[in-house]
Amino acid sequence: MAELMRKGGLESLGRTTRDLRHHVFLIYYDRLCQAVVTGETDEMDGMLRNLVRERVGQNYDIRQILQFPLELKSTLWRLISQEFAPADAQEVLDLLDPILDHSTGVLVEAYAQVTEAALNERVDELEFLTQRLAQAGEERERAFRQLHSLYTISRTVSSTLDIREMLGAIASNLVAHPAVDRCSIWLVTSEDTLRVGVCKGQGESDMADVTLPLSTSSSFLTRALRTRKRQRLSSQGDALASIFDGHTAMAIPMLSETRPLGVVVIEAEPQAVSFDSSIASFVQAATEQAAVALENAQLYTRITRFNQDLEEKVRQRTSELEEINKEQERTNRDLERLGRTMSDFINIAAHELKTPLTLIHGYSNILQDDSTIRGNPMLVKILGGIIKGGERLYDIIEKMIDVSMIDGQILHLCPAPTSVGNLVHTLADKNAQALQERRLALLLGDFRELPYIEADSQRLFQVFDNLLLNAIKYTPDGGSIEIDAWTLEGEAEEEWVEVVFADSGIGIDIEHQERIFEKFYQTGRVALHSSGKTKFKGGGPGLGLAIAKGIVDAHGGKIWVKSERHDEQTCPGSQFHVVLPVKSPIRTVEVRSPFSYAPTSD
Repeated sequence: MAELMRKGGLESLGRTTRDLRHHVFLIYYDRLCQAVVTGETDEMDGMLRNLVRERVGQNYDIRQILQFPLELKSTLWRLISQEFAPADAQEVLDLLDPILDHSTGVLVEAYAQVTEAALNERVDELEFLTQRLAQAGEERERAFRQLHSLYTISRTVSSTLDIREMLGAIASNLVAHPAVDRCSIWLVTSEDTLRVGVCKGQGESDMADVTLPLSTSSSFLTRALRTRKRQRLSSQGDALASIFDGHTAMAIPMLSETRPLGVVVIEAEPQAVSFDSSIASFVQAATEQAAVALENAQLYTRITRFNQDLEEKVRQRTSELEEINKEQERTNRDLERLGRTMSDFINIAAHELKTPLTLIHGYSNILQDDSTIRGNPMLVKILGGIIKGGERLYDIIEKMIDVSMIDGQILHLCPAPTSVGNLVHTLADKNAQALQERRLALLLGDFRELPYIEADSQRLFQVFDNLLLNAIKYTPDGGSIEIDAWTLEGEAEEEWVEVVFADSGIGIDIEHQERIFEKFYQTGRVALHSSGKTKFKGGGPGLGLAIAKGIVDAHGGKIWVKSERHDEQTCPGSQFHVVLPVKSPIRTVEVRSPFSYAPTSD
């Protein structure tokens, strides 16, 4: 029977494995037949236990494994029913039932063992994960507290610039950490020492007024500043060991980009474990915020102190300037009074001098006509000198009167159509002798195209005469003087005439070019002053250019000078520019002072 079951069963099962769709039935059937023949189930049991371990490890559904004997029994019953008679088929099934039941028991037992081991492993994994989750929660809570502390520090340092208030808030937040019992913040002072700026926590009064020279090399505080890294308190040999009294301590340097600012020190009780990396990182982050805030606060303090000092200096300077201004006002009033007195004196002196000068000039002319005088050459020469000196003195007096009128703004003009060319040619004739004596060439431009201008011809002639005499004085013998003029277009169809007196003289330094138009101003040394209207570098009262400027200004014009420099060797020359409007804005009539006589030309 067993041989028949083996032969028929194997052959039939080979035909039905495609229906069962798994080779495990073939293997199980082979072990089953072997157990029926030999009565030994060890190989079948081992195969089933391996199957359970393999399938459970692959998360295989156990119900499918336990169904192996039932599915095989159903398949065998179908095959045996086809191959055997009913009685023989029942005999075969009766023979297989105990072994199939045994297989089911082996599967259940193997599954129980495997799942128990897997459950124990899962329990261990869950316990490990639970511990890790608790640790992660603690770390998260610690990180949250640290972030909250850093946020509080950030808000505090951004809301105040008071150094002590800011440092106190930072130390209070750091000492609130469960692992920190005391926190002190040391600041670098201007005396190159470390001084406790603030201390919070247990025994904070012990740290009051403690200082440490920066030159001390045996302290973890100074090492932190030198190395720019955090340092821990050594158990022996530290200069501050007695102050920290065996505490666990760590120093974190506060640094700016350019200099050390101080040190933050955290402490714990002697029995405490050394600070871990998370605490160190937290304090490091807080210290970096403190360094930025401290530098800003110190900068603000310096700026505030600087502003206060500056305000005090400004107040002092303002007070000094007020006194100077008052003194200047008094000086200006004195100068104005002196100027008025001088102008009055000049005016009075000029008029007082004109009366005797008129008498001298009149009697000199009478004597000049006397036959006795004309017959004596010596007396003629003496009388000629008297007349010439009187005319020179008269000219000076007239200039003094003109300056007085210009200062008093009472110089009135009588504008009339005037030819610039006629004035220039008359000027050349008047000074021909002086030009000849000095061997100076006078070059005149073409004035025929110039329009007539509305000007006081007598006053304008006075301007041109002063400019030509000035050119003669400061041009060396053998030099040249050029007078030229042209029209200029102005705004709103205004027309101007520009007259230029250019010489090949010794020139004028730039710093003197504005001041030469001031009355009595002398460019040379007064001690070397020499009299003479046309003598080279001959002096005068210093009124000619001042009068010229006053007359030009009264006409609504401008006058200025251009010269590279003063040089008596290279003679760079000077150019005096006079710009006058063609249509004069003046419509008043001049009131002149009376003349006793008109001076004759040289």
